[in-house]
Amino acid sequence: MKKELQFGQSDLASSLAMNLKSEEDVSEMARMLSKVAIERALEIEMEEHLGEKSHGRRKNGNSRKVTNKFFRKF
Repeated sequence: MKKELQFGQSDLASSLAMNLKSEEDVSEMARMLSKVAIERALEIEMEEHLGEKSHGRRKNGNSRKVTNKFFRKF
């Protein structure tokens, strides 16, 4: 992990820190950032595994098509 923050990240960190008033706020922010980071990492892993982005086409040109009327509702 880089020791230096990239452009804009320092501003973002400062902006988020301005709203932290208590130890509970810090803990909640840490939990939220961890959750977001883990979800994004899992999303990237699934995209690589499936060879596609969400709602996108696969590398080989095939895409999934729902033909069952039941699943079209979702």
